Amino acid sequence: MSACVASGPDAAPAARTAGPSLPAVDVGAQRRARFADVAVATLTFVALNVATFAVTHNFLDVATLTGESLRHGALQDGALFAPYIDGRGEWWRIVTGTFLHANLAHLVFNMFLLYLLGRRIEGYAGPSVLVGTYLVSMLGGSAGALLASPLAATIGASGAVFGLLGCAFVVEFRSGSNPWRDGLGSLIVVNVVVSFLIPNVSVGGHIGGLVAGALAALAVGDLRRYRHWLVVWGLFAVIGAAAAAFAVWAAGTWVEPVF
Repeated sequence: MSACVASGPDAAPAARTAGPSLPAVDVGAQRRARFADVAVATLTFVALNVATFAVTHNFLDVATLTGESLRHGALQDGALFAPYIDGRGEWWRIVTGTFLHANLAHLVFNMFLLYLLGRRIEGYAGPSVLVGTYLVSMLGGSAGALLASPLAATIGASGAVFGLLGCAFVVEFRSGSNPWRDGLGSLIVVNVVVSFLIPNVSVGGHIGGLVAGALAALAVGDLRRYRHWLVVWGLFAVIGAAAAAFAVWAAGTWVEPVF
């Protein structure tokens, strides 16, 4: 008798709701994941660097491919150079210098690393973390370059790239991954050592960017326990402002260099 009652029309609604419920679909999370997969923020920074290169170089000159081919006017107006920052108040150089590259090889190497590391951070922590880390690392790299070599005209995105290295390492380590296992830790060590061995490389810019990127990662914290984005960006703003202030101060040491 009970079987007949269970199969009756009154039991149909109960039968339709029986069993485990399906998990809720987080549409917002799916959209964010797809956005990170495309690496929009990373590609935007790559595009800015490439566009700047196109404006500041003469592609009819073979030196664009092989030698120091940056137009003198672009170097004069945008490179990181302490006497112009301190003496003329041209503070914007702490930003513009990071988007200039000497030649095609210089650009390609930096953009290759920027894409690999940026896409990794976007996929792991999201595009906003990538943007904040890049900006903070860019300023930290400029500060380090000015402190170590205030009288050198410094250009290139390598300070920001080193910052992405530092951020990726710290964020992944604090979030439970092992960045040594997949080679990220070894990549940092090799690049730091190489910075001291190759001539005309801004060691200060690389170290400054690496430190700033690591500090940005500390601002992000453990991704298993998300901080509110306002907190993260507030910390980014503090670190970035401190790096910019340090860069301007370091530019004032050119008369009596620290090192």
